Amino acid sequence: MNLPKSEKIDCRKRIARAAGVADDQVSKVEKILRRGNEDLLEALRAGEVTILRASSWLNRAEPIADQLALHRTQRGIARTVNLLLRRHHSRPKATQGNLDVKRIGKALATMDPVHRVNIVVASFRAPGQFLLLSEQLLHNLENKENPIYDTD
Repeated sequence: MNLPKSEKIDCRKRIARAAGVADDQVSKVEKILRRGNEDLLEALRAGEVTILRASSWLNRAEPIADQLALHRTQRGIARTVNLLLRRHHSRPKATQGNLDVKRIGKALATMDPVHRVNIVVASFRAPGQFLLLSEQLLHNLENKENPIYDTD
C-alpha cells in the first residue's frame, strides 16, 4: 500500500501564530524553560522582565540571580524616583544650595574604589535632566575635603 507523502508542519510557526507572537519568541521561551531557573520563570510570570531580556541574560557569564537582583533594584529605584517626581513636581526647588555637578564628578572620581564599586547607577524616564544622589552618597561626598556645593 502506498501512503501519500506527509506534509511538513512547522510547529513553532503554528504555536507562534496561535499565541499571536513572532516565531523567534517561541524559540526564546523554549530556551528559557530549558536553561532558566525558577526565580527567572517567576519574574517572567509576574511581568517583571520581558522574554527578550530573560533570553539575553542566558547568554551572559554573570549568574541569572545577580542580573535579576540588579534589574529589580533598578526598577525599584526608578519607581521611587518617579513617585517622588510626581509628588514634588509642583513644589519649589530646595534652597539648601546648588550642587556643583563638576565637583560631584570629581568627588566620585577620587572616591576609594572599594566604595565606588558599591554605587548603583540606573536610568529612568522623566522629563528634564536629573542627577539624583542617595542621602548616604551625598553625605559621603560632602565629608570629603572638597565640598560639592557651589559656593558662588
